[in-house]
This record gives sequence, C-alpha cells and structure tokens, in this order.
Amino acid sequence: NMAMYTIVCSEKAGKEWKTALSALEEKYKKKWPNKVEVLTYNTADGVKTCLPRLTELRPSFTCFFTHHKECSRQFVGEVHRICRQIDLSNPFTDTIWGIMTGLEEEDLLFAIEQEPLVVRRVLGGTPVQLSNFESGCWYSEGEACASFHKQRGEEKDKKVRCPQDTTEILISELSKERNIESDTGVDMMVTSGHATENDWQIGYSYRNGKFICMSSNLIGESMDGSLYPIKHNGKPKILSAAGNCLMGHIKTVNCMALAWMHSAGVVQMSGYVVSTWFGFGGWGVHNYFINLPGLMTFSESFYANNQALLTKLHTNYPEYETKDYDECNASVERECAGLLFDRDVVAFYGDPAYDARLVSKPDKCPYHISLKELPATENQLSDDWNVYEVIVTVNKVPGRPAVYVFPCSVKEYKVLKGENVIINCRFLLVPVTSESAGKELHIIYAIKL
Repeated sequence: NMAMYTIVCSEKAGKEWKTALSALEEKYKKKWPNKVEVLTYNTADGVKTCLPRLTELRPSFTCFFTHHKECSRQFVGEVHRICRQIDLSNPFTDTIWGIMTGLEEEDLLFAIEQEPLVVRRVLGGTPVQLSNFESGCWYSEGEACASFHKQRGEEKDKKVRCPQDTTEILISELSKERNIESDTGVDMMVTSGHATENDWQIGYSYRNGKFICMSSNLIGESMDGSLYPIKHNGKPKILSAAGNCLMGHIKTVNCMALAWMHSAGVVQMSGYVVSTWFGFGGWGVHNYFINLPGLMTFSESFYANNQALLTKLHTNYPEYETKDYDECNASVERECAGLLFDRDVVAFYGDPAYDARLVSKPDKCPYHISLKELPATENQLSDDWNVYEVIVTVNKVPGRPAVYVFPCSVKEYKVLKGENVIINCRFLLVPVTSESAGKELHIIYAIKL
C-alpha cells in the first residue's frame, strides 16, 4: 500500500516539537486519509535506518521533520542519496522531498497553518524575470544605484535609480504588510552574491550593506553601521538563494537559513550548504519555477531541476554517475565535475507538499505539456496498465529538459514510444533540443498505480 505523504522524524524533533508534528500529520491525514505514515529514527542510528520502510511505502512526498541541531551539511547530502535509493531500479530521485525545520516550534506551526501561496510579487537582490510575475522589483548586485520595477497590470519593467546602499529598502520591502491591491509586501525573495552562514552581502561588484543574523534574527546592516531589524508581516514567503554560497547551511543556531524562517516567515527555501561555483543546482530551479509560470510548485521545481542534473550525468557521463565529486581528478571535464559537485549540496527546506507557485502565464512558457489517455489493450498491455500519450509543444528551446511530474508515485512505469525519454515512479523527462523548436514531441508511456 503506497503512501502519499511520509514524515521521517528524528526522535529529537518528535520530542521537542510534538505539537507541530501532530499538526503536520493531521493536515495531511485530512487531505489523504490512510495514505500518511510517520517513521521515527534515533539520531545515533541515522536517518538511513528508515530506508527499508520508505522502499515499502514508496511515498509521493517525503517530509524530513528535523531539529535544526541535526540539519548538518552531511544530513542534507544523506537525504539526497536516500531519496534516490527508494527504488533501486533507477538512478533518479523517487520522492519529492523537503526538510522541515525551524528555529522554534512556532516557525514550523506557522508554515503548517498556511494556505497555498500564489506567488505574485517578487523581490530580487539579483536579476529576476519580472515579466513572469504580476509585479516586483530587483536591485542590481553588479551596478550601484540601479533597480528595476514592474507594477501590477504592466508588462514591461522600468529601470529606476536608487541609493547605493539598499539595505533599508530591502528590509522595508520584506517587512511591509502584504496587500495585493496596494502591491506591498513580498511573496518570493531571490538572492545571489557573496554570502556565508552568517551574512549576505547585498552588493557583488560594489560596496553595499548586508543582511546579518543576530541571536537568530534577520537584520539589515547598512554601510554606516545602522541596523534595520526585519518585521515579520505574518505572511508566508519563499526564498531562492540561487547564487549564494552557504546560505542553506544550518551550521549553528545563529544562521541565515533559520533567521529567514524565524524573522521573515520563509516557509520554503532552496540554498547551497557549500560554496557554489557551478550553479546548476541553485539557478536551475528558476528554469522550472519562474520560466514556466504556474506549471510547478517550488518543491516540484527543485525536484525537476535535480532530475535534470541526474539525467545529464546519466546520459553524458555514465561512468561517473555512481562516483562522488571527491573522486574527480583534474582530467574530469568541468561540466561533469560541476554536476557531481552540485548533486547533493542544495538543500530544500520546508514542507514538500506545500503549494507555492506563480500565477499561470501560458504565453510565457517555452513549452506546453498535454496528456491523453490511450487504451492499454491497443498497446499489447494488460488492463491494469494506464497508458498515456504526452504531447510537448515546444515554442522555444528552454534551458532544461521538459519534465512532467506525476500527481503521485506510481508502482510500475515504462516508456513505449520516445527517444532518450527518462521515466521513474515520480516523473517523465523529455529532452528538448534546438531541433525541437516549433515542433510537437509525442511520447507514449505506461504506468501501474
């Protein structure tokens, strides 16, 4: 009997955050009766002791409910690897996962209580494709005094001169009341540039202020040393720390990741637990989340990008697929080394089944995916198979393969028609090359539920 949602809970988190754990369990038992399981492990034995049970359950979503003291860099890597081992017949990730943690139990309860988030307004400390959002602004990390703004109802963004030190402006944007009508407050933050576990430098190629954490609270510190504490506006936000080093590393209790959750209401976050140089794992999430507005949730986008990375290793560097980055010597191609480096070092914090997504804008999408059910018998299969034709209509070549995430995990799966198509229990991936532009790609696959 396959699970929809499995909570993998450390004993420490289960003891210290009982209320949040039962709230999470209740939330999904209401949504998916008899399809929710809780697995508990002893920290000394490690999270991988849950793998045999995960293999039996084959959950569609797996939430690693973890105390912040246990969210080490090693733990994030282990979660990546465990989630590829649930179904050993393929090298891809077999469940959509997230690590749920926080500074205090209140942070988890806040996240669990939220309704789905429609991401309408974005704030960036780095370039963001504003036309794919209803509104938003970004402040340049490369050019002093430059910012770009798009209002609701407008198509184009405008370049606006701003102060060189944007610390107070950014803190104010994040603190303001979220009001859709008056266009204040923020649903999503995108960051890049120099960062550590303890700070984020707002300017990359010029001097600007920084965000720091003091006693686990997020605070802006301007160049003159003035401090601007952030105000939690009571509304959920998501954070893509796509280009930052270390922002996703929960090294101590006083760190940026926990401060974003605690002070700014960040309920989902993607970020590196190491210094970044290759960028595929961080920036690539936007290829699915921002470039295909409304098609995928934030957690599905993180998942899809990771599968695109694994596919590239599998297809182009099969001899390195089972190796680690540490095993690469100087003769290994840069791309191969980069993919291995990025594979297990981007963390996804938050509930994996939480629905945060942009407003649908089909005209902005580089491709469209449509599905048609076909009779199983015509494809020489017994009628316990469900057969589908997927049509990928390509308008322009995207930076990543097309991914269709299944609504839930499937028991068995196979591709009946289509070249270089990847399938596992949770997704179908279709390569889109420059030859595909302006064409329809037809794939037929079969699944058993």
